[in-house]
Amino acid sequence: MLSSRFSSLPMASSMIALLQLQVFGLGCADAQDLAPARDRQDEVGVKKFIYGDLPSANYLLFPNDVAAFRAGKTKDDVLKDVKWRGNFGMACEYKGKGVSAITYELVLQPKTDTANIEGEWMFAIFVDDKFEKFVRPGTPNPTDMEEVPYEGTTWSRPKPVTIGDTSRFIRDIGSEAVDLAVLKKELKTKPKAPSQIDPGLTIAFLLLKSKGLAPAPATVMDYKRNAQLRDQFNGARLKIGMSPEDVQTVFKAKPLQTGKVAAGDFQVYGSNDSFDIDPALLYSNVLVLFKDGKANVIYAIEGGRNWRQKAQERFSDFPRND
Repeated sequence: MLSSRFSSLPMASSMIALLQLQVFGLGCADAQDLAPARDRQDEVGVKKFIYGDLPSANYLLFPNDVAAFRAGKTKDDVLKDVKWRGNFGMACEYKGKGVSAITYELVLQPKTDTANIEGEWMFAIFVDDKFEKFVRPGTPNPTDMEEVPYEGTTWSRPKPVTIGDTSRFIRDIGSEAVDLAVLKKELKTKPKAPSQIDPGLTIAFLLLKSKGLAPAPATVMDYKRNAQLRDQFNGARLKIGMSPEDVQTVFKAKPLQTGKVAAGDFQVYGSNDSFDIDPALLYSNVLVLFKDGKANVIYAIEGGRNWRQKAQERFSDFPRND
């Protein structure tokens, strides 16, 4: 079963979803029966890089992890305890303090049970690099959204902002703290998401595969490389106030692009590598805005070969030329 958290993303087309089902071994029984032994071995290798103990491996919080998030505990200590898992979102300076958010999905099943994951998304908020609270994503403000054409229809996305704009972020982090006891109770009674499998497409895919015509799914090496990039360019490792030299030292890399906008100088770190894997698991590039030579705003932005196009869609002032 493909988790519902991906079904609303435009890039998760039916064929991509089927490929993901094959990679994760979550397809229908017939697909499992027809999968060659090598594919099943690959599934074990893939899960090593998704659910293993590698640093920054995923965005999941398991039952025993919550205790690491104690109010006042430093961000580095919290993240070391959970092996740097999480999807870094954004950080900025606000009222003289550094504020950052990391996205997690809280799940109740034990770490060894990784099939059919169902959880709840929430943000871990850190102030001056100390944990303050969890908050749940709020409903987007309609004035912040726009409809854009997509494959004969439209889909809703946030309106572009300028680099350095933190208004939506500040509004979100001001949300009321999550009561984890209530959230866990909701998870226990949460119905399973409906299956996203289309039997007709599954059969078509298996027929194509038997003739060697189906697109190849992501390999173990793809997941290994993605895991490495998730860790190397984990924006949670940065801090507000860092210099460009500090950032290069942390990421052990030079920027992919530098530029200047009205709000200051910026640098983008990351990779051009693309992998056909779950969008929520894909590594992120990182855009750092500097004011007076110090990191003032830090954004996680989409990675992959099309990252510049995605950055231009998100930021109205992102340069159109390299």
